[in-house]
Amino acid sequence: NENTLFGEKRIGASTTLSRLFKDVLRVGSGYTLERVKLDDVADGAPVSVTEFEGPDWLSRLRAFTTFDNRDNVFNPTKGRVINLSGELVGSFLGGDQEFYILRTGYTEYLTFHKKHQIEFQVRLATSDAFGKSPETPAYDRFFAGGLGTVRGYNYHRVGPQEAGEAIGGQTMAIVNLDYTFPIPYLEAFRGVLFTD
Repeated sequence: NENTLFGEKRIGASTTLSRLFKDVLRVGSGYTLERVKLDDVADGAPVSVTEFEGPDWLSRLRAFTTFDNRDNVFNPTKGRVINLSGELVGSFLGGDQEFYILRTGYTEYLTFHKKHQIEFQVRLATSDAFGKSPETPAYDRFFAGGLGTVRGYNYHRVGPQEAGEAIGGQTMAIVNLDYTFPIPYLEAFRGVLFTD
């Protein structure tokens, strides 16, 4: 993962168990043990970044649930996806940092006039530190900007900044709306209008 202020290296192991109910609802949990280190930290990077250079050992427990009734996973024309997840890092799990992360998302797919499609997506997330951590570490903060988040901005350039550089946030809200439509006489191509 590359940022203008720092690079990041992670190594570890993870395991996940989940169960699918009635083909649309998945519930699961997982555990990750990883070593995280920031590298190539920019000269003059703020303390909110440099204090997390590491290396840090993170012990992470995750629980999640997902409802997914799309008609096609790769090219959906109708249906919705709703997900909710929470992560606990540290505390009774051990490790060098202590914080939590909560995420939720909702995506709706609609088709009208056969080939005209709307995709509406909302993503919300928050995190906070407790115990021995002063704030959520720089490597687990939220960054937006670029394809998949807020188009029209450079990668990781939307959010809190210090001295003109993105440092990541502890809360995130992203809303995307896409309208795709067929292009006359060019059946292999589609047009798209979007706002983020």
